[in-house]
Amino acid sequence: MIDMSSCNNSQKPLYELIQSDIIEKIQKGFYKLGDRVPSEKNIMKEYNVSRITATKALTELSLNGYVYRVQGKGSFANPLGNQLRASELTANFQPPNGNGPKKIALIIPEFYDYHSGNIISSVMKTLQYPDYFICTVLNLNSLIEEYALSFFQKSGFSGMILFPSDCEFYSEIILKMHLNKFPLVLVDRSFPGIYCNSVTSNNKAGTEMATKHLISLGHRNIAFIADSTYKEQITSVRHSGYIQTILNHELKAIDYENFSHGDAFDKTQEDFVQKVKSGNITAIIASNSHVGLDVYRLCQKNLIRIPQDLSVICFDNPNFYQQEKTDFFSYVDQDSAEIGRQASLLLQKSLAGSGMDECSQIVLEPKLVVNHSVCPPQPLF
Repeated sequence: MIDMSSCNNSQKPLYELIQSDIIEKIQKGFYKLGDRVPSEKNIMKEYNVSRITATKALTELSLNGYVYRVQGKGSFANPLGNQLRASELTANFQPPNGNGPKKIALIIPEFYDYHSGNIISSVMKTLQYPDYFICTVLNLNSLIEEYALSFFQKSGFSGMILFPSDCEFYSEIILKMHLNKFPLVLVDRSFPGIYCNSVTSNNKAGTEMATKHLISLGHRNIAFIADSTYKEQITSVRHSGYIQTILNHELKAIDYENFSHGDAFDKTQEDFVQKVKSGNITAIIASNSHVGLDVYRLCQKNLIRIPQDLSVICFDNPNFYQQEKTDFFSYVDQDSAEIGRQASLLLQKSLAGSGMDECSQIVLEPKLVVNHSVCPPQPLF
């Protein structure tokens, strides 16, 4: 292991020193193919560095091919001796006709869901080989997102489509890309104060539509449930649509922010279950499909029937996960495929040099898909 105390005067950043030390261990056979390399937590402890430094070291190792990462399991050694940087791989790639395709980066959060999957699929169908070569990065957090933006820009990519992980703050890299008129299109998000190409859904209208439908069925105790803080941009917009509709109908808002995940039955979940069983909550709007499924599983564990005891509407299509009930959930459809297609067309326009001084912010109107997870409120027995 390297002595980090002796590296204070080194010209290299700490993450590069850690990276070099792990690469050396891989090359010398200390880590063999498939061996687990230290996690972020272990790197922090072993090298006495911050989480940001540990994350960046592992990210570099992954992008350079020395390790491969398995979601939920860790990072593993890849000592094949022929690792190439992504820039070398894409620079050397040539299609059969000898003309290189335009290299496009698609950076999207690591959500294995209907919404993200449809966006990816639509981009791939619109920007097809051999005119374009798409490199997709599933970003785990804002740090990896920022690294990927810088990496692809330095590696000679022609343009990028970005589904930001968080729009509460934006990096200097994105601001510089915008000022330098680098072809960049945002999907599902927009940055406050930066007027650049973007394609989003009318999230406020989607929540209003869902809330009005539940009210039309007779529901008066409708809760809004989110798995994030209301400071998160899209959650904030969706929540505002719910609040506005509730107030317009002189009803009481019921909010669950940062609704917990997993098997732990905490006070928030206990409060929610008790209110449903007592009839103080008869319907919910879930901020996304993941929350919808969390509530569905929580209800199953607590013998709460959907929709008899609780009507559920969520954003995006959780039926993607329900193999035995492909049309069970009611949901707000953002037309994810059209988001991906429109983003691709905007990028094509920028790459062609037309409209470089003009930006388009496309807002698509969602629609409500009503299935079997909603019904009028039922009397308590």
